Amino acid sequence: MSLFDKFKKNKSGSGAGVSVAVKNAKKSVLKAAGEEKSSSKEVMSTESKILDLKSGQTNKGLAYRVLERTLVSEKSAMGESKGTYGFIVKPKATKTEIKKAIELIYGVKPVSVRVINMLGKPARFGRRSGQRKNFKKAIIRLPKGSTISVHEGV
Repeated sequence: MSLFDKFKKNKSGSGAGVSVAVKNAKKSVLKAAGEEKSSSKEVMSTESKILDLKSGQTNKGLAYRVLERTLVSEKSAMGESKGTYGFIVKPKATKTEIKKAIELIYGVKPVSVRVINMLGKPARFGRRSGQRKNFKKAIIRLPKGSTISVHEGV
């Protein structure tokens, strides 16, 4: 299931259970793209939303929802000299969504995307023991000679 699948069907599997608010939201997204369709049963995936919409602002908004932030560590800083960059992404993001988001935001088509689900480390908060949040990490490899500036303004 994709990250932005907001259009859910009812238990019987038919498209009749889609709420009016969701239908209106889909129509407004399609109107922004200039390609309103008559069928309300079609469900657009995030990948097609990121690339197919003509409005640049909406596209980048969806792309920025996939990428949460850059991964800041010594290992990721060393990898940047080799053309690999690390990002923290949404837990439900897929490799193709991440690849298209990088292409849209930075204008460079990645060669490969590797994804790792990281478990939160055990931690203590005063006398209480707990756990840090789980997160998903994506390692992006760019073609030789291409670079992106992920640490602007730092």
